Amino acid sequence: MYVLAASADGDQKATFEVGGKSVELNIQDWGGFVGQWDDRQWSSKDTSHDDYGEMMGIKPGYIKRADVAWYCSHHHTAAGANVAYRYSYLFAYPIDLPAGTKSIKLPDNDKIRILAISVAEENPEVKPAQPLYDCYLRRGLRARQSVGRNRKNNLLLFRSGRTKTLYSSCNAFILIWSVLCAAAWAQTAPSRQNADPVRKQSSVASRFRSSKTSVIKRD
Repeated sequence: MYVLAASADGDQKATFEVGGKSVELNIQDWGGFVGQWDDRQWSSKDTSHDDYGEMMGIKPGYIKRADVAWYCSHHHTAAGANVAYRYSYLFAYPIDLPAGTKSIKLPDNDKIRILAISVAEENPEVKPAQPLYDCYLRRGLRARQSVGRNRKNNLLLFRSGRTKTLYSSCNAFILIWSVLCAAAWAQTAPSRQNADPVRKQSSVASRFRSSKTSVIKRD
């Protein structure tokens, strides 16, 4: 059995009774994000001018596990106005039906919206040995522990967003200086080749004598 549902107010715990057996599900919120990267938390409230202040910690990334059955890039208000980049979702929740099931009791939660219930006869489920997408559970724990152990080092490394700008400026300066040096070296190449014609002639003469000597030895 598949339940097409979403929550109207944050993720909600739901208990379905299928043939007298309780099934616990986490009905996800209909909006927001289903996943996020790790996010550094800064002391500054206004970061529009790259003034981040001090790093206070890391908000761990996450990926919600429910299968997305429907998605929309925006929604509308009650007055019909567009609300851009406010995502909307419906999720599909599978529930195994024991043989002989005759009743299904829905959860008593007015924040959960159930739009459809379908029954399908399927082959046995094949489960992967490893997650097929990013799993942030353990990495988020390590991130929090890292901030706790290395707070001072993190504050020194990420004290201000201007640090990144400084690194970028230094890299750009080194790149430009390398290009200028290469161009100057290329321009002076002809003058270096013609700087000492006497040495060049003596070098040719020495090669000629060595080749002549080798010919004589072979004869």
